[in-house]
Amino acid sequence: RGVPAVNGVQSNNYNPLVNALTSETGCTNPNNLDTTALLDTAANLSLLSTTAPATRAATQLPSKSVMQPNGTSIPTTETLQLLLNKLPLSAREANRVPGLVNNLLSAAMLADAGCDLYFDKFMCEVSHNGEIVLRGWRDQATRLWRISLLPDGGANIIPTDQDIFEEIKTPAIVNNIYECANTEQLIQFY
Repeated sequence: RGVPAVNGVQSNNYNPLVNALTSETGCTNPNNLDTTALLDTAANLSLLSTTAPATRAATQLPSKSVMQPNGTSIPTTETLQLLLNKLPLSAREANRVPGLVNNLLSAAMLADAGCDLYFDKFMCEVSHNGEIVLRGWRDQATRLWRISLLPDGGANIIPTDQDIFEEIKTPAIVNNIYECANTEQLIQFY
């Protein structure tokens, strides 16, 4: 496993021979992406579509304005609580955004709540107090990391070639988790 992120996102470089043996993680996206979120290092709050699994928070915070790549903004409509009970309470806060294409789980909120985040070529992990509480996979279509929003699915995603993750890895800093070639791709992503 990689080194926890401190002042940046840590990642792992794999042995090229090992990388050549497999081109996929063994994990695929579920048919319904509403039950997953992209683990987003650029988001300062977690955002969920109207169909994402969550409960309405007892305390409703003021609406927030979410800036879009095209310069427009969309207001949040309610404060939610993620169903991921192993996360600290402050990391479970989310906001509903109608029309959102991909749910976004804020890496910043997780880190601020005391979680450690690990990213590598195939998967990501979130741990709290030394326990892995979420495990996600690399979405092959977008090359982004995706995590289940269901309480029973968050730590159970194990790639089929688990031996790959037991290799000794060298930490390296990742400057950008994702890149979009143009504004249209960025808008489509969100």
